[in-house]
Amino acid sequence: MKITINRADVRRHGDHIRLGQGRTAIERMDGQLAALEVRSHGKQIKWLRGSSLGFADSLTGEDRDYLATLGSDA
Repeated sequence: MKITINRADVRRHGDHIRLGQGRTAIERMDGQLAALEVRSHGKQIKWLRGSSLGFADSLTGEDRDYLATLGSDA
């Protein structure tokens, strides 16, 4: 079953971002690059690295859209 994240469900809690439907994204640094670990019910399903993975403390609409895309199944 494919999961689609609704942008309205995306909420920040410190370095954790709740995506909804049991998914979270954790912001980290991997050396000099920003990294994002996406988990589903506690299990890692994606590990992403790149300079475009830095998000504002107060998530913007653009941030929410991007995170919803990254957290959804392709």
